[in-house]
Amino acid sequence: TFLKAKGDYSNMKLEMILSPAPDGNAYGYELIKRNGKAFLNVEALRTNLSEPRVFGTYDCERLK
Repeated sequence: TFLKAKGDYSNMKLEMILSPAPDGNAYGYELIKRNGKAFLNVEALRTNLSEPRVFGTYDCERLK
């Protein structure tokens, strides 16, 4: 999803699910780029809503 103009990859959101992962769990990923700065949100998807949420946010840096 483009957050500003269509085709603007500096301002976008990408959502995906890895199911099942090698450890048997499913994970939801959300990559967000705003003004060229990117970060990644990852959440372990729950099978029961009474389970606690497990998630993390990571700053992305370009490899050189």
